[in-house]
Amino acid sequence: MNVPASRAAVAASRPPSVSEDDYSERDKYFHCRGNCEAAQVGPVGEFTAAVASDYGKEFFDDLTTEAGADEADRAANRQGRSVGRSGGQCYQGCKNQMKPWVVLPDEYR
Repeated sequence: MNVPASRAAVAASRPPSVSEDDYSERDKYFHCRGNCEAAQVGPVGEFTAAVASDYGKEFFDDLTTEAGADEADRAANRQGRSVGRSGGQCYQGCKNQMKPWVVLPDEYR
């Protein structure tokens, strides 16, 4: 079992339930953050995030929802991978994905 790849998969799937705490206004942040953390693991993590996000979840949305995948989700995914690849801080690199008035609890920074 490749530890970095499994860590990447966990990072890309966070948080387990966004709706659990009504984080709908923070959705794009979590798209960005998960992809950023996965990309920081290295090329395998970045690849895993791309497959899980863009070719998994977003493709599934294209097939199963009337509206299809949200291009803003895909953009947040790409931004996260870019920040992670460059070695940037995920919170700093992704916080612009939230509305300015939204407060993110410290546990998610």
